[in-house]
Amino acid sequence: MSVESVQNRNGSVSLQVREDGLEAYMDFIPALGSGMDLSKDYIKSFLASQGINEGINWDIIDKVLLEITEHKKILKNVLIAVGKAPHKEIPAYFKIEKRFFVDPMDTSKVKGSVDYRDVHSFRVVKKGEVLAVLIKRKSGENGMDVFGNVVNYEKKSVVPLIPGENTYFKAGYVKSKINGRYINNHEKFWVEEVLDIQNGVDYRTGHIVFPGDVHINGVIQDGFKVISGGNIQTSGTLDATEVLCKKNLQVHGGIIGRQKAIVRVGGDLYCDYIENCHIEVKGDIYIKRNVMNSELYCQGSIHMSNDSVLLSSLIKAKNNVEAHDIGHPGSPRSTLYLGMDFVIERRMKHVQEQLEKNQVILDKTQDTDETISNLQNDQNALIEEMNELSAQLLNPESILTVSGSIETGTVIYMEGAEYQFEKPASHIKVCLEENKILQKELT
Repeated sequence: MSVESVQNRNGSVSLQVREDGLEAYMDFIPALGSGMDLSKDYIKSFLASQGINEGINWDIIDKVLLEITEHKKILKNVLIAVGKAPHKEIPAYFKIEKRFFVDPMDTSKVKGSVDYRDVHSFRVVKKGEVLAVLIKRKSGENGMDVFGNVVNYEKKSVVPLIPGENTYFKAGYVKSKINGRYINNHEKFWVEEVLDIQNGVDYRTGHIVFPGDVHINGVIQDGFKVISGGNIQTSGTLDATEVLCKKNLQVHGGIIGRQKAIVRVGGDLYCDYIENCHIEVKGDIYIKRNVMNSELYCQGSIHMSNDSVLLSSLIKAKNNVEAHDIGHPGSPRSTLYLGMDFVIERRMKHVQEQLEKNQVILDKTQDTDETISNLQNDQNALIEEMNELSAQLLNPESILTVSGSIETGTVIYMEGAEYQFEKPASHIKVCLEENKILQKELT
């Protein structure tokens, strides 16, 4: 090629089209010397020869032609045509709320130290809580490439998660019917009323706090709380630190208290044995074997089996107590308060403290007559409540039944009367008659 031909070069273009045909790019090479400049008519003819007829951006092309003509600058990879992209058809589906994709055991965003007993391995939802939102079907729309060819739309692949048990659909949302555990198995999602723990309670589960029933297969380790708004059932020993059960507690093993352990049950309690524990039960207590070094408070009756032993413990029961043996020779004595409602007793203590506190204020106050009158009204209301509680505190019909033996030193209280066994006795019942505690043989 001669030097003269290089100095006198016509303007030229080249074309590149994206593989899907939706975008076209051009390189623009300006004319040199006496060569012919690129023109809009030339570009039209060139694009037509290449079959490009859709989505051409003539504003961009005009600007490029002006620039390369004035500045003789090569411009490459200029987007000159854009087709119309197809829009996928999206079928209707339920979109799970984002929070359910967060691992409940993830503590990476927690500031400061973490007590891993407070980290749960399950997710609890409340009644009426939103679980998912319905994404409505969106129709597909065909597109067109830069050659004018139709580009067919595709159908978006969506995993069809189905709402399951204890959910309901309303106004575009899936909500929980109950308080319970959220479950998602990648095919459906639902809420369970019962929390099943398969390998006991420890650092793998954290504290258990659940609004419904809790079934625990394994041992509840020391230091872990179990709080249930329903029933609790365990297959192993309960190393109690804090157990709060709104309904029944059934332990297929023993309850062993640790440090200041407390167990509160709103229904009945069933267990094999109890050691070193403070237990409060609003219903009845059923024990297969022994009670040792414990405090049992019961608004119902206490039933111990025919081979059971009560040792070194404090009992308060509103109704009856049935035991086989109470005490062993040389063991610290047990004390039993029969016919006493511990919940009423506790409330009376609180009312009495408030009465005394108010009285101190009344004795010292120099406030207005209105302030004194308000305090006196409070006192009168508390006194009235105290009288009502006193009428509910005691049950004179309560009976202690001992099918085996009861050891010397055991103390019984009933309606303020006290009875201490000065010698062992066997096969007896203890009851209250004419404000006296009597010991009678079993018939």
